[in-house]
Amino acid sequence: MVTNETTVSQLVELGVFTQTQIDTAVKRLDRSKNKALIDEQRNEIKSQVLGIMTEVPEFEYKNGDILPFFGFDGPQKDSFMEELRVDKHKEISRALTELAAEGKITRFTGSNSTQTTYMIVADEPEINQELLEDDGESELQAWLLEEEETTTYIQVTENTTPLEEEGEDPLENEAEELFNALRRHS
Repeated sequence: MVTNETTVSQLVELGVFTQTQIDTAVKRLDRSKNKALIDEQRNEIKSQVLGIMTEVPEFEYKNGDILPFFGFDGPQKDSFMEELRVDKHKEISRALTELAAEGKITRFTGSNSTQTTYMIVADEPEINQELLEDDGESELQAWLLEEEETTTYIQVTENTTPLEEEGEDPLENEAEELFNALRRHS
């Protein structure tokens, strides 16, 4: 007779289940627990990526623009850290793809996959309001607007020294400043 106190091994001995059936059931339970954990982790990454993107919603993001917010600045010398960076890169790519499929961001595809960018949907109602200050403008948005207003343009004349000789590229410096500002305000 089977009661609440009957053990699994007793059920196997009685021939109600085989050990293979028990092992299969245990594996199925483990997979469903793992899937729930993986889904939770994916949702957390999606939330973080969307939070980063809502800070400057008018910026077109590539995976590499978001990766530094997770602590990786380009390829890593240590093989273990490089493996972690690649895994995080994949997670971010998956999050961007899923957010685009959900309609929370828009995907812009260039002529190849390296030119794919993502942007917050203009009428996105779920913009993270915690990231915005009371006046509705974040520090980063204010800084970007200030930079836009104070940007000066270089007039090239015959006497202008080529940028390569000086070792400075104003666009690269501006991009680096924007990137560092994004990192500081994440």
